[in-house]
Amino acid sequence: MNTGGAERSTLEIGQALVAAGHRSIVISAGGSWVPTLLAQGSEHIVFSTGEKSLSSVMRLPALRRLLKAIKPDLIHARSRLPAWMARIVRRTLWPKPAFVTTVHGLNSVNRYSEVMTRGDRVIVVSETTLRHVCRHYPAVDRTRLRLIPRGVDAEQFPAAAHEFADAAERTDELRRLDREQDRLGIGAVGKLAQRLGVFLRDEVIDCHAA
Repeated sequence: MNTGGAERSTLEIGQALVAAGHRSIVISAGGSWVPTLLAQGSEHIVFSTGEKSLSSVMRLPALRRLLKAIKPDLIHARSRLPAWMARIVRRTLWPKPAFVTTVHGLNSVNRYSEVMTRGDRVIVVSETTLRHVCRHYPAVDRTRLRLIPRGVDAEQFPAAAHEFADAAERTDELRRLDREQDRLGIGAVGKLAQRLGVFLRDEVIDCHAA
């Protein structure tokens, strides 16, 4: 529960569930956003799925005991390893909870990633993600797919957080940021990660030079 689109979505959905009178329980390894999660009314249980190895298999009995105690009506998985573990354990639960997955990005195409298309409902966060799923997993039941675009909370990230009064104020601000006016400035919403489509160094240099 640190920075990231999936993590922020977890906060927002948890808050909405609590506001609607439901019980929201988040199971994760912890992180800096847990206090915010708790303040919003969700519950948090510290549970590490382990690394992508046999150690994860050893954690399945503990996850089964945990879910049997909680008795969830619905399990929502947002990444691949937790999705695999939850799907395996879910088969042993009765009554069997509904299973929802959210595909937050363009994961590598393989059997491991395919689990994100196996939910009773599969949420995709953009049209690009929807096309990715449909193209690489043609067997997926289209009736189970739900496009729910991710966005930005305008209250937390206002579009006009600051408007410069004139060119002089803008110049002063650029100097404060230790930049020159004729240098390239890049703004990115999200992590600066290549897997998220943010390419730096040579690509940016070539683009700027063009």
